[in-house]
Amino acid sequence: TLTSISVTPTNTSIANGNKQQYAAIGIFSNNTSLDITKFVSWNTQDNSIAVISNQSETKGEAQGVGVGNTTVTASYNGKSGSTSLTVTAILQYGYF
Repeated sequence: TLTSISVTPTNTSIANGNKQQYAAIGIFSNNTSLDITKFVSWNTQDNSIAVISNQSETKGEAQGVGVGNTTVTASYNGKSGSTSLTVTAILQYGYF
């Protein structure tokens, strides 16, 4: 029985426009763990900061779309796990 979900990597920071691949690890009642990235439903708390894919080829891939902080959550069968994602401004070189 699935008891909890762990999302990795934790507390990441990416530049706006960049992508971050997440994985969901299912922890089961018999103390085993399994990569369930392809089975969970992914979402972000604020779609104006980051969006995350539920398409089979790119499942768990987040992309920064605005500057700020949001939460990435993986859900399956009533269980969920989450981590924070910070999207930072792109550094513009040559404009000082």
